[in-house]
Amino acid sequence: MPIGPKPIYKPELVFRVLVLLMSLTAISMSFVMTVEDGQKVFLPFSKTPMPEMCGVRSVLGVDCPGCGMSRAFISISDLEIGKALAHNSASLVVYLFVAIQIPWHAMQIFRTLYRSGPIDTWWTLFPPIAVIAWLLWCYVN
Repeated sequence: MPIGPKPIYKPELVFRVLVLLMSLTAISMSFVMTVEDGQKVFLPFSKTPMPEMCGVRSVLGVDCPGCGMSRAFISISDLEIGKALAHNSASLVVYLFVAIQIPWHAMQIFRTLYRSGPIDTWWTLFPPIAVIAWLLWCYVN
């Protein structure tokens, strides 16, 4: 029998850590990346633009609901809201949703490790569903 504390491995904890890291990465990268000519996205200290990332546009030749979101996130971080909405009209709502994931999942991780457990009720499903619906609504219109 092993000696020491029982290791904590819960799939929900892994999920929350991954969402927290992805949200932190998306928001922090939007502050350091730049957009030139309204199309080209550059990493810091790079003179070569990043390649096109949208698989739907590459394969089918049409924009998907998320097209322009990277450029929009960068514009929002630079406080250029008009440019962000021009890149993707749902970007402000999606940016706020991603930003809210940082304190929410940090709190949930803390509660999972040190308290009685995460807050899990049916209403926590409403925000992601609403954001997806908004993204699709903006895409259709």
